Parts: sequence; C-alpha cells; structure tokens
Amino acid sequence: MITSHNLCPTHKHKKKRKATTLHDPIYFSFISEMTTQLGEADLFTLLERPPHFSPTLPLLSSALTSHASQKQDKKKSSPGAMGKDCGNHGEDNVRRACRRVFAFLFFLALVVGFIVLIVYLVLRPTHPRFFLQDASLQQLDALTANSSAAAGILSTTLQVTIASRNPNDRVGVYYDRLDVYASYKYQQITLASALPPVYQGHGDVEVWSPVLTGPGVPFAPYLASSLATDVQGGTLVLQVKIDGRVRWKVGSWISGHYHIFVTCPAYLTNVGGNGAPGASGLRFQSATYCRVEV
Repeated sequence: MITSHNLCPTHKHKKKRKATTLHDPIYFSFISEMTTQLGEADLFTLLERPPHFSPTLPLLSSALTSHASQKQDKKKSSPGAMGKDCGNHGEDNVRRACRRVFAFLFFLALVVGFIVLIVYLVLRPTHPRFFLQDASLQQLDALTANSSAAAGILSTTLQVTIASRNPNDRVGVYYDRLDVYASYKYQQITLASALPPVYQGHGDVEVWSPVLTGPGVPFAPYLASSLATDVQGGTLVLQVKIDGRVRWKVGSWISGHYHIFVTCPAYLTNVGGNGAPGASGLRFQSATYCRVEV
C-alpha cells in the first residue's frame, strides 16, 4: 500500500520558484553591475548568442533595452534644459561683466581722487598776492560843457606802485598778460596800461610802477557832482584794477591759461597820508591789500 510517506521527497517539498522580473531589486542590481563591468557593447554581443546559452539572457536583454531607452529619453529631454541653462548663463555673464565694469570705474575714480588729494596736500596751490604800495594823483580835471550835456570829460593822471608775491613753495606763475587801469565808482577813467610778461618763481616778488593816463575820457554827468563832493570833502577812493591771463608751473608741467582779476582800493586824502601831495592836495593814505580772483 502506498502511503504519503512513500512519495518522493522532492515532490513533497518541491516549492514553486519565484519568477525573476525586472522589478526584482537583486536582479536589477545584477544588471547594473554587469553593465558597469562589461559595458553595453559587450552585453549586446553576449545577447546575440542563442537563448539556450543562459536562462537569464532574455531578461538581461530586456533590462538592457530598458536601460538604453531611459538614456535616450534623458538625451531627448536634455536639449531644452541645456537651452534654458545656456540662456541663464548668458544673463549671468552680462551681469558679471557689468559688475566688473562698475568695479573698475569705481576703483579708477578712487585712484584719481586719491592722486588729486595727494597733489593738493603736497602743493597746496594758492593764488598770488597783490598789494598797492603807492598811488600818486598827478592830474584830476573834470570838465562839463554845459548843464545839459549828455556826458562830461575827465582827464586823469595816476602813477601807482603794485607788488605781487607768489606764496607757493612748489608752484610758479607765468604772467602772460596784465592790463592795469583806474576806475571811479565802477567806471573806467584811464586807459589800460600793459605790464611786461614775467615769470614769478617760488616765493618771488614782482613790483610794477605804471603811469595810468586818461586824457579826455567821457564819463556820466552825475559823476561830476559826486567827484566834486569827494574832492571838497578831502577824501577820494579810486579803484586800481588788473585784468590778465596767467599759467601755473609745477616741475616741468605747465597748465593752460587762467583768467586773473585784481582789485586794489586807493584811498586818497588831503589830511595826513603817506604819499606826496598830488592834484587837489590829495595824497595816498597807506598800502592796501588787493582782492584776487582766479
């Protein structure tokens, strides 16, 4: 009698083998390792052999095909991303270039400002100083034809002594043109007298003594009464003015032309004073400091 104990153990304990699929992590790991070690070319060569060579070849072929299709999908999707990245990279490059340009300009401005500051601190340029040392009024004649005349006539002769000093230690001055004339209440009453051109070195002093003449200079009628009042009062204030062009010299470098304008007040009085008596008994009172504009 045949019982269940007489059955073949293999039939009794035989288990159903689990089918191997691509979703099996062990199998997928095996496929990845084979792909890494052999390469896709060698694996395709192995797959060209008959199917009975190995029971895993069909699955290996399917896995490798799936792997290749995934790579192709990534390659297809990469151009759009690459284009987007390239666009972003282009904008980033423009921003970097702008930052570098701005940084360079800012650095250049700092360097130029620092150089200008150093030059100013070292040189400390100051405009020349002018002084009116003397003024001798030799003639002062005001004539009016009649009370209804449109203009009066004034004849003036004035000799002045003007001194100039360069206070700079490292800056020289070229006086290329200096024209001196006298004025009364902002009206010119003498012709302009040109001073000779001269170079003034560091700390040098120049002195000029021109004679300013104004024979028969027309002037406003109301100035006649004002002038007569000042002369009778014993006090007359004239303005000695200098109009010219100068250049600066620092070492071997010479600048362009600059306009210089000097105004020196001349106080004349018939009482006291340091100068010799002149027309109408007026004499120069004292040396005065001139205002200089460059």
